[in-house]
Amino acid sequence: MDVAAGGVVIEWRDGEPYVLLIADRFGRITLPKGHLENGETLEQAAVREVQEETGLRARIVRFLGETRYAFTDPSGGVIDKVVHYYLMAVSGGTLKAQLEEIDGVQWVKANDVLALQDERGYPNNRPIIEAALAYVSTHPSFS
Repeated sequence: MDVAAGGVVIEWRDGEPYVLLIADRFGRITLPKGHLENGETLEQAAVREVQEETGLRARIVRFLGETRYAFTDPSGGVIDKVVHYYLMAVSGGTLKAQLEEIDGVQWVKANDVLALQDERGYPNNRPIIEAALAYVSTHPSFS
């Protein structure tokens, strides 16, 4: 089992929440995530991966859930993967895509993110994004 961690990163602009999405190398939008390094906790990996992929520092607000899927690696073997996701708030940094691994990063208004997710995202990310938006809608002052 391949284990990874990532985040739904929220930034507030004029009282409106925005969600950070990345464009992957397959033409899809997704959430920042990545593998754990030796000795790293899930939370540490999520924070590190967000910063590496997007240039932004973020702090964890709460655990959102996990996704599980399988994919075929270049050698032809099937890999089972679990990704643990956290709701995160921006705490600093400058938005800059890690172009060695992804094609870009963008902020999307929370009201528009599910439509974009349905159009260009991976279906297993929808429940994670929904959980983040549900929390944001009932906790509008977290930051």
